[in-house]
Amino acid sequence: MFQARLVASSPLDARLHDLLWSQEPAGITAVLPLLPEGTGRLLATVISVGPAERPALWVTIALHLDQLGLTLSPWVAFRLALDLLPLAADRAVVYRMRAEWLARIGHDDQAERDQGLAMRMVRQQPRRTVMELADASGAVVCVQSSPEEFKHLIQGFRSPLLCDPLRDPSQTKLSFLAADVPEYGLPVDLSFLIVDVEGRPLLQVECDVLQDSHLGCRSSAIEIIGLSPAGEAAVPLALRQLEHLAQWAGVDDIRLQLWDDQPRPALAQWIAGFPHVSRRMRRATIDLAEGMDGILANFRQTSRNLARWGQRALEFTSSWQGGETELAHVYRTMVADSGRRSAEGEDDLLAHVGRGEFALYGCRDAQRWLAVVMVSFHADVVNYGGSARAADQVKSALPALMYHVVADAKQRGFRQFCLGDLHEDPSFSSKLRSIAAFKAGFTQAFRCGQWCDVAAGWPHRSVRLGG
Repeated sequence: MFQARLVASSPLDARLHDLLWSQEPAGITAVLPLLPEGTGRLLATVISVGPAERPALWVTIALHLDQLGLTLSPWVAFRLALDLLPLAADRAVVYRMRAEWLARIGHDDQAERDQGLAMRMVRQQPRRTVMELADASGAVVCVQSSPEEFKHLIQGFRSPLLCDPLRDPSQTKLSFLAADVPEYGLPVDLSFLIVDVEGRPLLQVECDVLQDSHLGCRSSAIEIIGLSPAGEAAVPLALRQLEHLAQWAGVDDIRLQLWDDQPRPALAQWIAGFPHVSRRMRRATIDLAEGMDGILANFRQTSRNLARWGQRALEFTSSWQGGETELAHVYRTMVADSGRRSAEGEDDLLAHVGRGEFALYGCRDAQRWLAVVMVSFHADVVNYGGSARAADQVKSALPALMYHVVADAKQRGFRQFCLGDLHEDPSFSSKLRSIAAFKAGFTQAFRCGQWCDVAAGWPHRSVRLGG
């Protein structure tokens, strides 16, 4: 575990730390007379220049503050530079500079961690392996440290997460790890199992790190999955392992999934020991054992009316019937026309369809395509993966297409249609809340819970959570 923590070297260092972190111009201006002229001039400049010029200035300020013998405030200045750099390769340069500074002031463990971050930013595997903790409740087997043992264990049981589209340890994980986006750097799989003395799995924890923000699970939060009645006793060990992984990875916080119907006292007690932020969310699903009349009755009234209209007025097709190349092209074009970026390239999308992992559904009138929906398959669950529509529709065709997709999933014998997580908390972005409102219009079945961001990986006392 990383025990060393940065502390203020003086009252001025502590005050500067707080002012830089808040970025309040008036406060920063007030402290300028306490600094050497050159450093003060740089701070005065960084307040007034545009975002493109600030990263280099923040790095220069960090080095100036270091020369004054300060420790906390240089760390924040480096961090402010990193926050303004969208491309992973640019952040790698700053991480290397911060690593050199940390090593120079005697924080070798954090310097090594920043070097690992720099390597991830340029898609290189970190040199170090993570520790695998153990206690009387069990022992950790992590895919990053013991890949062969982990693979052998994971193949020995049927994971409950195979039915969870967001945490699926096979298809979803492979797609996530294959992502090559300039902003992201290298995704690293840090999933682990906890086993008993005889090697039997007790807990499964799928987790990974993308970019340099938090330890999570793909695009969602980490859920600790019990595989045995004895597993609950090992939850504290799993939490200590997560804390180590966050510190090893150099990320800000751990994003955990909490469910209202699954209280875990050990988890709540551990969270209370750290700064944390919780945000409400719901998981939306459709039970495909119900008849289609009942499923339609659970649609929001507007969506229900549009679904009925569409069944009469529109033509429907899917990649099951051929034509997947055209559907993939239409989907990508509609996504681009809406100003979004598709998570899957057209070739990758077609490859998933060809392997039976994804399907595309489309609807049109006599003149043109109106909407396309993408779904993925996870054991007996069909997952809503995304949708796109022509922008200038008088009546939205999406509710009708969604009804058709759900009906087809039911006909094919699937158990559940998953609409995914609904990010409804006011702290989520307006875009995520809008998507949540759209999905909520197709069901009345929700599992309520929260995402909890826990600041367990921070090397000093600054906390900025919930991003």
